[in-house]
Amino acid sequence: MKDMPHTTYSLRSTSGAHALTRLFAATAIALAIAGCGKTESAEKVPTQVAAKVDGTEISVHQINYVMTRAKMNAETAEAAQSMRKQVLEKLVDQQLLVQKAMEDKLDRSPDVQMALETARRDVLADAYLRQATGAATPADDRTVRKYYDEHPELFSQRRVFQLQEFSYPASTPAETQAAVKSIVESGKPAEEVVKALAGSGVEVARTESQRASEQISLELLPRLSRLQPGQGVLTSNAQTMTAIYVRSFQMAPVPVEAAAPRIAQFLSNQNLSQNVTELVKNLRSKAKIDYVGDFAANDAASPK
Repeated sequence: MKDMPHTTYSLRSTSGAHALTRLFAATAIALAIAGCGKTESAEKVPTQVAAKVDGTEISVHQINYVMTRAKMNAETAEAAQSMRKQVLEKLVDQQLLVQKAMEDKLDRSPDVQMALETARRDVLADAYLRQATGAATPADDRTVRKYYDEHPELFSQRRVFQLQEFSYPASTPAETQAAVKSIVESGKPAEEVVKALAGSGVEVARTESQRASEQISLELLPRLSRLQPGQGVLTSNAQTMTAIYVRSFQMAPVPVEAAAPRIAQFLSNQNLSQNVTELVKNLRSKAKIDYVGDFAANDAASPK
């Protein structure tokens, strides 16, 4: 169910003002050691200092932190030790870069200072969200089954669509848009849409694709599921109008047993997202927020 949002807010677990450098390390290591295989937690080592770079210590805690962030573990003690060494070498490389940045006084750069402060704010906000909301509440079997039954287009009546899309500017003259709308809603074929737009000198971008139900937005999917081959619907955003036609489809249902784990995860994340939204709304209601300058005009429209 790709369209199911996992969570509205990111609850990262970084710490301190070094979040950016640690994130760099975790990302670089994850890419460098992506093929290391399945894992278990790294074992403790006798000392808490793993290396010194020109006198600056790199600790075992830093290695373990990076491995946890990158979800790196090993099947054997030997594999774990090999991973730790690879992580350590990446941290040594990083420390060398940090030292050169400090020597060049890059830490005094306004952009770097802003990045560090932004990272600090992100870390603190995420830490409070994690503390205040706790873990997402698991969805029970009854709730999962209810969601399954209420969304047949995703599960019991899931389809794989062959689609044609005809996109054109939202600035297209109103009379042409009205003509296209009439063509689509009356069930006329896609060629009539192209002809109407071409007759008005409107450029059309045409695409064809195969998309399963879970690859389609939850807003659009019910509309497409009601169509027969050869029929279409209109969608729009601020820049583009699109006529979407169903060329064909195949039924590909998903049994409740297979769908249940992902539904449960989705509902759990949805519950967490709602809790976070309520938390932030409550904090706003208790705070004095004054918008200044050009932003003062937007005060009335700001969330309360």
